Amino acid sequence: MVRLYVIMGFNQRILIPVILLVSSCILFVACAEIVLRITNTDDKENALFEYSPPKTQRQLRSYRKPAPAQVKEPHIFRILTLGDSLTWGDKVRSDSDVWPYVLEHKLKKTKADIEVINIAVMGFTTVNEFELLIRAGWAFDPDLIILQFCLNDPLPSGKNFTRVGEDWMYKTKNLVPVGRGHVFLSSHSYLYNFINDRYKALQRNNSGKDYNMLYKDDFSGWKNSKAALKAINASAEKKGVKAVFVMFPSFVSGIQTKDSYPYTHLHNKVTEVAKDSGFYVLDMLDKYIAEGKDFEYWRAIDGHPNEAAHELAAEAIKEIILKENLISNQKSL
Repeated sequence: MVRLYVIMGFNQRILIPVILLVSSCILFVACAEIVLRITNTDDKENALFEYSPPKTQRQLRSYRKPAPAQVKEPHIFRILTLGDSLTWGDKVRSDSDVWPYVLEHKLKKTKADIEVINIAVMGFTTVNEFELLIRAGWAFDPDLIILQFCLNDPLPSGKNFTRVGEDWMYKTKNLVPVGRGHVFLSSHSYLYNFINDRYKALQRNNSGKDYNMLYKDDFSGWKNSKAALKAINASAEKKGVKAVFVMFPSFVSGIQTKDSYPYTHLHNKVTEVAKDSGFYVLDMLDKYIAEGKDFEYWRAIDGHPNEAAHELAAEAIKEIILKENLISNQKSL
């Protein structure tokens, strides 16, 4: 009996500190999650990365919102947006805060019969977007198309929407292996995204690689991306539809200028190709620099543009549409 009490006492001396340690860790994690949610959103109701409506309610093609009927009323001016997660609105909870829908709201103040259809798909490249335009986009009979581009668009991709992500370039890994665990945590936890983003950034910084490798003249991904740009605008011209090209920057830390931003030369290279391909070109780098804010101001917690960045993009795109008089129900023939 005495031996039993000794064992129980020994177990208690171990168990109580363990319980206190585990409880402290849980409390720390909970507090860190709360602090990150408070400091990374102005709208406390939108703190979760649970999209509204939920992703599970979205349609098979993974568009942000269900697309309307393909048949267009004669009085409607329809804009079609193509892009990747930046146009889909990754890490922006509400549909109404994603730039295509903000743009629609702004343009309706100038012309009531405006409709914006967003068929961006997360992870798509320019090659994928050209295929999507041909296979599905033109069926919506758009009067104007807007193509969004970001620095990872020349990643390898091919027919039937095949493509790789940035992990291919940097050989990075998530804290939790890709699967249900990572998907759940990245969709629900600011703390996980905060730590995982910095963990992958550390891997990228130590990899010795950056976006420059995607823009080497002999790299097949860049060749295919240039060909897709030319093909998209050529397809639009055949249908008498104007096309706008919008390039987003990488939201690196610090207040940026054209000289300090590390990828200005890549923006120049891409926008030159877009202009030569016949697009109306808007480089959002200039707009974000002009605001004079640390680029982290425009970032969601994982590096995607936040609501403020989407708002500024929508305003800039509205301005180029109105400046170039691109709203008209009469297509070029």
